[in-house]
Amino acid sequence: MRTIARRGLEALPQAIQSRLLAIARAARGSENAAHGYEFAGVDPDYPVEGTHQGRLPIYARYRWSVKPGYRSFRPILELLILEQAGLLAPSEQQYLRSCIGSRTIERPLEDIEGFAAPIVKRHADHFVPDAATPMAKTAASGFSERTERARNQHRAGFRSAERLGFRAPAPGERALEVGFNEGYSPIALSLMGFESHAIDNGYGLAGRAPGQIAFVAKQCGATVHTAFGDVTTRTQYPDGHFRYVFSASVLEHILDLDSACVELRRVLHPDGIMVHSVGSYYCCDGAHALAIPDQPWGHVRMSATDYEEYVCRWRPHEAHATIPWLRTALARRPIAALSSSLARAGLKIHMWIETPSPAQHLRHLTPAIVGECLRENPGIALTDLVVRDVYFIATAA
Repeated sequence: MRTIARRGLEALPQAIQSRLLAIARAARGSENAAHGYEFAGVDPDYPVEGTHQGRLPIYARYRWSVKPGYRSFRPILELLILEQAGLLAPSEQQYLRSCIGSRTIERPLEDIEGFAAPIVKRHADHFVPDAATPMAKTAASGFSERTERARNQHRAGFRSAERLGFRAPAPGERALEVGFNEGYSPIALSLMGFESHAIDNGYGLAGRAPGQIAFVAKQCGATVHTAFGDVTTRTQYPDGHFRYVFSASVLEHILDLDSACVELRRVLHPDGIMVHSVGSYYCCDGAHALAIPDQPWGHVRMSATDYEEYVCRWRPHEAHATIPWLRTALARRPIAALSSSLARAGLKIHMWIETPSPAQHLRHLTPAIVGECLRENPGIALTDLVVRDVYFIATAA
């Protein structure tokens, strides 16, 4: 490992650093810590709608304040897009508001689909066709800004690689992005002059046209070679095919990370670089929008089975989508296991940056919550609760 750059607790304000040190000591059960630190957690400032298992408060609006999970449901997102465009009647807007509720959708999804279908059909020309996630055609006005942000992200990775002594990937060479939706990142690589490829397993949508990325690429004048595939198995790409392999918030969704790392190592050119950012399941919003709980770190304070029961009880209209998501799309993997998988696959880490969760989330991390999380998940550390994502650069060992 040539260089390790770590931006973790040091990036936080001094007051929060001190609080987290107090949390760490208290969570270990240190009597000295309990008496040596004056620490009071900050509860979310939202109404409490109930209590789960007699210990976990159910906060109204807390979940939506972290991430608007209602946008995960297609008919709701379609109605939101039409509302933003001023295409919903007042009664339709009122219905939409009644669906969202204060912390979970309030109507059966099939009812919402039935209500939205004729409205969406009436405005079909407003949407990108064959899109796995609804997108308005008018979103084209923001394409250039988003692709430019993606370009800057790639350029930053290339500059870091050069500082580490590696030759940065050059225009004309092949690049692979793992995971895509709208596809701004692989489109940016195409516009930078790369032969841009992108692969995704589609969360079960294999065989459907990648509507968003095709539409955005056409609008931007880019060419991206897309493929549906699973990087935990051998893909169609030859050995050493790519000088640059990249992903953003994808590897945390892969359950068999060892196999994925082996395959990505196989398709990486011997002189290529690999750049990834990976989210932590155990941080405040690690369950992602669809499964963020109604209290801080609730998904970590409960076992996997308990959390599924929680979803069924407190989110009955979402359980059909959330439980498969928890079982197949989220890896309960500590940060240390990520670096171990890379090493086992024959990859050498040259840069490792840990970014903490936003301060507004960390302020709710109390000694009691940390203790619950560590007892429920004995294989994790305080870092897993604090760090939101890891950014790393690796090469073939």
